[in-house]
Amino acid sequence: KSATAIIVRCNPPKVQELSTVSAHNVDAPPGVNNERLVELFAAVRRGNITAFDEMYELIRRPLMAYCLALTMSSDDAKDLFSTTVLKVYEARDKFLGGNFEAWIFTIARNSARSDYRNKKRRPTVEVKDDLPVPENEGLEEDEMQIIHKAVADLPVEFKTVIMLKYFAEMSVVDIAETEGITLELVKTRLYRARQRLAETLRHIVEV
Repeated sequence: KSATAIIVRCNPPKVQELSTVSAHNVDAPPGVNNERLVELFAAVRRGNITAFDEMYELIRRPLMAYCLALTMSSDDAKDLFSTTVLKVYEARDKFLGGNFEAWIFTIARNSARSDYRNKKRRPTVEVKDDLPVPENEGLEEDEMQIIHKAVADLPVEFKTVIMLKYFAEMSVVDIAETEGITLELVKTRLYRARQRLAETLRHIVEV
């Protein structure tokens, strides 16, 4: 496959597709099965196009959520997503086993840092209007905006773990490995983030 074919085949998902978590439910859905990803990637390395498509379907939503957590901008996240997918494919012979999702996210994080250095600008922490928010059919439009703002106003370190937990559907263990922090620190940040959201949203939903 050429680089152009990879880019065309792997358009970033719309950010609205990431809104899968009920505002009344703090338990994230189970994450992507690492064993299956490793198995598919081994097939990709052998040139199996079908395996690549299946692998992409498994990682696209978690990866897009992570790109949003890194950039806090939907446009920048889409660019980072495409760059990461291409680099993953180009580096397919360099994966030595282990946590495949963490390996992909490391590539994304390094790409984001490289982009920051090249552009010589500070990444914005302002979240654009189309950032995903927890979905709840019973909420009014103004209430959804309040939820949106509550997530956007979290400190970056809290916002990142919330995005990874509830939109990238990652376990706390995988978040710790991806972010290079301890398991206890992940738990602490999630707890404090939930506290802040609960305080902000106490009149609307149970967090």
